[in-house]
Amino acid sequence: MITALSNNLVLKLIALGLSLGLWLIVTAQRREQLSEQAFRLPLIFTGIPESLIVTSSTEELPEAVNVRLRGPESRLEAFFARNRAVQLNLSDAQPGEVDKPVRASDIEVPRGVRIISIDPPRVHLHLERRQERQVAVRPFLAGDLPAGFLLGDTTVNPDRVRISGPESVVADVTETATERIILTGRRTSFSQRVGLVVDHPQVQIVEPANVVVTVVVVPVEPPLDLPPVELEREAAE
Repeated sequence: MITALSNNLVLKLIALGLSLGLWLIVTAQRREQLSEQAFRLPLIFTGIPESLIVTSSTEELPEAVNVRLRGPESRLEAFFARNRAVQLNLSDAQPGEVDKPVRASDIEVPRGVRIISIDPPRVHLHLERRQERQVAVRPFLAGDLPAGFLLGDTTVNPDRVRISGPESVVADVTETATERIILTGRRTSFSQRVGLVVDHPQVQIVEPANVVVTVVVVPVEPPLDLPPVELEREAAE
């Protein structure tokens, strides 16, 4: 009987201690000084449909949103430490001009913290339909062959690639170039796998990511150890 009472007493003391600790925490938070702080939060667009692409330039779109919050200092510090961002959902966007408000619900703040102001309160951007098409590949040859050598045929495999981007831009793209292929010092024919380069930042290579360029280098000075007759036959072959 005494043992049972002792066990119940221990449990009651533990419960009392937990309740007292929780009460102290709650009352401390209530007594904590409230303050206001300004935060600069990165702006992120989410949910953009695959069929659309944002065509507004980086100069036209704000990189961040200035948010002013009011709440307990400890919670404001915790908010700052978590590297929050403003996420604007564009899943319901249509092609054309979009005027998107920045709402308090787009910013996740701790309980007990209130949003005082948001700047800018709206974001204006432009979206276009995404288009794909096949374009030719142009090898980018740089440098000069040594004296006594000429450039022969140059082939690319594959010679066409698929690109993707805003329809107004893709419609004007007729070709894409390879990365730089250096001819300086080359005395024999060679093949080289290289990547592709597009001039417009909003146009991407879909596939393939690289191509093989074969460059034929032709000697124009005959080797000194062959007689002239044999040279002519070799050239004819």
